[in-house]
Amino acid sequence: MIRLASAPAISAMSEPCVSVITPTYNAIRFIDACIDTVVAQGAVVFEHLILDGGSTDGTIERINDLCLIYPHLRFFSGPDRGQSHALNKGSDSAGGKYISILNVDDFYEPGALAEMVSLLSGERVPAMVVGDCRVVDERDQLRYVNRPNDLRLEALLLGWSFAPHPVNPSAYLYHRECHRIVGGFNENEHHAMDLEFLYTAASLIKLSYFPKIWGNFRLIPGAKTYEDINSDKRALQIRQHYISKLTSIQKAKMHFIKAQKIGKRRISKLLKCFVQTLGRISERKSQMSKRNDVCR
Repeated sequence: MIRLASAPAISAMSEPCVSVITPTYNAIRFIDACIDTVVAQGAVVFEHLILDGGSTDGTIERINDLCLIYPHLRFFSGPDRGQSHALNKGSDSAGGKYISILNVDDFYEPGALAEMVSLLSGERVPAMVVGDCRVVDERDQLRYVNRPNDLRLEALLLGWSFAPHPVNPSAYLYHRECHRIVGGFNENEHHAMDLEFLYTAASLIKLSYFPKIWGNFRLIPGAKTYEDINSDKRALQIRQHYISKLTSIQKAKMHFIKAQKIGKRRISKLLKCFVQTLGRISERKSQMSKRNDVCR
């Protein structure tokens, strides 16, 4: 389900209730900034779980040092079966009421978690709130803003050109109980595990969209998240799999949504052409008026 709404006022007395989960592997370049962006979210953070898959670049030693400074850090180190396995270990160990996933090279907008908590606290359990996400390059220069404003499963399955899905978990928050309904992350999937999770969530729980920028997704060549976002073939396979599982009523709804969106695009295009035509007519009238003034 989808709901467009304005954010209510955030309580100044936010209680610690969010478990932030971050998988890491050879992330020495980003680990300090990752921990800092969570600390900056304030009292709403209950814990920050960091699950390292056996780094060899100094990440483990640095996290151990930071654990002595920040008591909210919970560090798990050891071999795992990939990112999905690490995320599942984190969600199983989470003690907060809400879960947020933060990749080590991404970051939150100031006050994002408190705002998400304020919104999600008014939703019936389990649910998810989703906002906008800035997608930036390795120099933090803006590439585009991801605005997933239609979270109906039938719309999401139409694909990116009709209904972009949330591109990064830094811009959404959900009840810990969601995993009881939706399940964990597919440990056989190593690139589009979050897309699978979102499709399943959209089919089973309430997803509400709010037009607020909450997260920042860094696209860095060579990083795993960069390769994940460019794995279009795998994303298409997952989408086709979910489409095959739709009921006849859901497929009819999907076609209806597509027709609606195409119709809106055509109307928008016609309106744009109409406005451009009016602009050209006005410009010509202005030019003719100037020529007439010169002739006088």
